[in-house]
Amino acid sequence: MTQDQFKRIEAAIIKVVPEFTHLEKKFVLDLLSTIIDSDDKINFDEFWNRYPNRKGKFNAKKIWGNMSNSDRAKAVAYLPEYISESAPYFLMPERYLKYRRWLDDEKRKVDDLFK
Repeated sequence: MTQDQFKRIEAAIIKVVPEFTHLEKKFVLDLLSTIIDSDDKINFDEFWNRYPNRKGKFNAKKIWGNMSNSDRAKAVAYLPEYISESAPYFLMPERYLKYRRWLDDEKRKVDDLFK
């Protein structure tokens, strides 16, 4: 998959993500991660330029280098939702990546089911 293809898919996801249910979002993110070939690396700069709190680039890039393409795709795809929920307080990028914050929404939705 080329970077252009990835960007088009991501743009389509961003348009519909607010209307998606928890399971639909998870399905789309999983599907996106399986589409991306293992040879096709998602560029760190794409993530960095979209993340609102651009501090600690060295540590964030180090964590990014150890992530799977699947996790990279999910981290980038979840950014618009994370930004809208967290504004104006954002984690350092390395913490967003290290603690896999793109899974937080998933955990909250599951916890809500058992209340």
